[in-house]
Amino acid sequence: MATVSQSKPWNLSPEEPALCQQAMNKRYFSIEEADAMVPQLSRAFERILRLHSEVRRVFEDLSVLGYDPIDENFEIEVPGAPPIALRKRAQLRALLDTLADEVEAMQERGCLVHDLETGSIHWPARQRGREIYLCWTYGDPRVLGWQDAIYDDTARPIAELTTDAPTRR
Repeated sequence: MATVSQSKPWNLSPEEPALCQQAMNKRYFSIEEADAMVPQLSRAFERILRLHSEVRRVFEDLSVLGYDPIDENFEIEVPGAPPIALRKRAQLRALLDTLADEVEAMQERGCLVHDLETGSIHWPARQRGREIYLCWTYGDPRVLGWQDAIYDDTARPIAELTTDAPTRR
């Protein structure tokens, strides 16, 4: 499930079981395949950003009421809570579930959700027999970078890929 970071131990990253499942079902993408997903991902991130904004608003409302959840696995019902707090907690649960569904849909397409807050997506690819990630960030018109999957997370321009890598035609 995706969750929201806001002075609580939550983050906007997929849970580890989802990452393990992705590793088992890994496929490698060409730049063209990744680029073809960008319009869908852009629309998904527009929805996610709206959801994220709403989650923060509802969380702040709950915080003011004194009924903000401690973590993402919260119960809606709290003994003695006023009806408004219960409604807000139910609303927060529904928003977080919808956010999790959006992340899951992205993962099912084979892309790795690197950072939801920045809109960063990675696709596994291969270059000269080693694994790399093609990198895209929400707002970019296409895949503009890549990074080594094992040794570092320094983003490099896509133009640095050699001709035997998954190149854009």
